[in-house]
Amino acid sequence: RDAARAWFEGAGEEAKAAVAVSLCPQRCRGYQALGENVTRYDGGFARDHHEALDLYKEFAPDHPDVLAG
Repeated sequence: RDAARAWFEGAGEEAKAAVAVSLCPQRCRGYQALGENVTRYDGGFARDHHEALDLYKEFAPDHPDVLAG
């Protein structure tokens, strides 16, 4: 938690732009600026008002979780 806070507070715009979610072909991981993320709800869609850094661990194609779908 402390490391995440330090990154969000200390990384400049250039560092954040270097890992932007828009650079990921699947738009699945990377930095999202304020208002960039959109969440679906019952009435439609709304922009979120937070910064985010989406990360995930990649698994080999034969990993049980990948095979399970």
